[in-house]
Amino acid sequence: MGLFSRSKGCGLTKLEELNTYTYKHGSLRFVEGAPPEGAPLPEEWRALPALSPAERVGVMADRMDRFVGDVLPKTVDFIRRCGRDAELAVWEDGGRYLVVYTFTEPEGGTFYCCAGNPRQPTWPAESVPKRSADSYGGMSVYDFNVHAVWDRVPPKLRSFYENVHDGFLHDTGGSLLLHELVDVNEFRSGGFVDFDMLDNDALCDRAQGCYIFCDPSNFYLTVDVVGTCPGRADYWDSDGVFRFGIDFWEIVDGCLGGLLDLLDHPGGGGTRQPLTTSEVDEVDDEGGR
Repeated sequence: MGLFSRSKGCGLTKLEELNTYTYKHGSLRFVEGAPPEGAPLPEEWRALPALSPAERVGVMADRMDRFVGDVLPKTVDFIRRCGRDAELAVWEDGGRYLVVYTFTEPEGGTFYCCAGNPRQPTWPAESVPKRSADSYGGMSVYDFNVHAVWDRVPPKLRSFYENVHDGFLHDTGGSLLLHELVDVNEFRSGGFVDFDMLDNDALCDRAQGCYIFCDPSNFYLTVDVVGTCPGRADYWDSDGVFRFGIDFWEIVDGCLGGLLDLLDHPGGGGTRQPLTTSEVDEVDDEGGR
């Protein structure tokens, strides 16, 4: 989970501004004292309320560096350079904890990021339908969520979710960097109304067994989990610009600090829809993790 909210001097407090953009969650509150003894938290998170803002930033950057610093070096550096605070908070509607990051921009602006608790994964409930579109056939999101194949997800990606954060959002109101686990669903398992590939067997075959971990700005960043090439990452744009066999972590690492333009990313050449079966098969499938 997470959301970025840019401060524009509108007179709201940080908490008021964050609660304006809670993205399908209830209101949140900051944890002022020590969290309850039994609260499901990483050990470093327990100490956050007692630390100074700079210390909190260091703690969170160190933890991310320890688990995924080799694949997210720019993100870790961004947190260290631009992070001004990392506060423990809790969603009041469900008691789930999160960390609220405060960042500063070169031009002086401030923005916030809410990042989920790896000790409280947001797996969907098996009995609760999450989709109402006819194309879902009345299925619960549980039926095609990544939970069913979690042990097949690439180890480094599992490590991010299990040790660092259960998802990130990017930009006010929910433009995503990384989905919460509840929203990591199979690419072919729903009515993706902005992306029509039903008339292209090659693309349908390639998408089989792939899960969407990120979809900001009308594109999908997928990882093949149980398809033809496990570990492969692909970029699917609703305008028909595709980049296949990309480096998943290079894309994600560039998103946080706004360091890369995804459409001009050097991970591969853009191709316009439709593709033939042979063109799909010829794409280099190396680079995904």
